Amino acid sequence: MHDEPHPDRLYVENVNRWVARSRPGSNRGLAEVAPPDFAHTELPRLPGRYSPRTFVGRAREAGSFHTEDPRDLVPAGPARSVEYVLDVTRDLNGAGLVYFAAYFSIFDTAVHGLWRSLGRSDRSFLRRRVVDQKLGYFGNADPGAVFTVSLRRWHDRADPRTSTASRG
Repeated sequence: MHDEPHPDRLYVENVNRWVARSRPGSNRGLAEVAPPDFAHTELPRLPGRYSPRTFVGRAREAGSFHTEDPRDLVPAGPARSVEYVLDVTRDLNGAGLVYFAAYFSIFDTAVHGLWRSLGRSDRSFLRRRVVDQKLGYFGNADPGAVFTVSLRRWHDRADPRTSTASRG
C-alpha cells in the first residue's frame, strides 16, 4: 500500500486507540487504555516513514491538514464555516461515542452545503470524484455538541472546473 500503490484502488488507513471515560457521563478528556491482555509485540511495526504521528501532529497544531494552499491550485472564493449539531440518533453509538463513520458524514454534510451554495445539484454531488480525503479526529464529543467545520475551496489553474475543498 505504501511503497507500490495501485492507481485503481482506494486505500484506507485507520489508526485506533482504546479509550475510557475519565469522568462519568462525559466524552471530554478520554483516557487511553488498552485491554490488560492485549498483546501487540507480535504485530509488525509500522516503519517510521509511514507513521502518521508527525503529519497528524502538524495538523493538530495548525487545525488543518492544509497549512498552505495546495500546489498548482488557486483559491476559489472565501473560506466558509458551517455549524453541525451532533445528532444523538444518528451520530452516536450505544456507548455514547461518535461513530467513526459519522465523522465522514459530518464533513460531507458541510461540503454538500458548500456544493449547493454554488448552485450545484444533489445528483452532481453524488457523481463527484473524491481522489484524496484526510480526516483526523483527536477526541470525542458529548451529545448535543456543536462542531464548527471550516471549508476552503481551490480550483486548478489550468481547468477551473476542477475544484477541491478542505475541511478544518
